[in-house]
Amino acid sequence: MSFRLFTAALLSLLAIVGTAGTACGATTSPTQPPPRPIVVQQRQNGHVVQLQESQCLVIMLPSNPSTGYSWQLVAVNRTVLQQEGASTYVPNPNPRRWVGVGGDEVFRFRVIGEGNSQLRMAYRRPWERSQPPAETFSLRVIVHR
Repeated sequence: MSFRLFTAALLSLLAIVGTAGTACGATTSPTQPPPRPIVVQQRQNGHVVQLQESQCLVIMLPSNPSTGYSWQLVAVNRTVLQQEGASTYVPNPNPRRWVGVGGDEVFRFRVIGEGNSQLRMAYRRPWERSQPPAETFSLRVIVHR
């Protein structure tokens, strides 16, 4: 990958994370900025994540919409976390413009209360509900004051 393509991909990712920070992060006081969002990727599957009450959680999972698959939220404690809007898709750099190149599906969650939440997601085709998901992702989220 060329330096220019790498830089473009990195800037796209930073824009998404930056947007997540402003969309979710209410300031804790007029003089304090909100805490930085916690960004989680597939390698943290099954891990525990600890957040503060005013923090955001950003989940980035590999996805390829050209296959019909997408990540779907299966379970979350809605008294602890709230999804901020629909997911967004960030394609991988594709200098040769090949069809079907994957990327990442990005989800943003805002902390709305103290407590615990098991967050589970499934990678499946929406019309194949009776089929098991191709992949799953889960986190245990603990929110502190």
